[in-house]
Amino acid sequence: MSNFNLNKNGTIYLIHHYGQSNPVRISTHIKIDSNKWDKVKQKAKSSNYTYDGLKINIELIRHASAFNKALQFYEQNSGFSLQNIKQKYLEFLSPGKYLNTNQKVLGFIEFFEQRKNKYKKEGINNWSGYGSTLNHLKKYFKTKQPTFEEIDSRFYELFNDYLRGCNLSKNTISNHWKHIKAI
Repeated sequence: MSNFNLNKNGTIYLIHHYGQSNPVRISTHIKIDSNKWDKVKQKAKSSNYTYDGLKINIELIRHASAFNKALQFYEQNSGFSLQNIKQKYLEFLSPGKYLNTNQKVLGFIEFFEQRKNKYKKEGINNWSGYGSTLNHLKKYFKTKQPTFEEIDSRFYELFNDYLRGCNLSKNTISNHWKHIKAI
């Protein structure tokens, strides 16, 4: 049985009791004030409450769905341990961040570069636009390798300022955002 629980600092956790073993406890990294949390219904009291620009209740549904898929995978594949269920949950929660071969977590820049190379190989017409966006991302991040979680609203504001500082037209900036959103 799975449920959501709010800890003292306002972080929502997904908790699953599997048989007699210790429960699996996974942070959703979503926070909410305790007075806005419905303990009985295990969700935000209002569907309008947001965290980092995303509606909390919709995000909780997404997390529950990813966890249920991970559980199904666990039950259908022998040799898969309950200890690895968190890893599988993260894969279902954020598809595209993992390589199919060894389940290595990819950074955003690395994944973006792989996608650009795939487009080039497949002859997709605008692959060079992805290359230009990738170059700007590399200049912006320098040596840092951001995760997908770091590509958030704060990144949007700062990278937008960076692009404007490059004296790019609004249309060019818009195209860069289209490439980033496609990833």
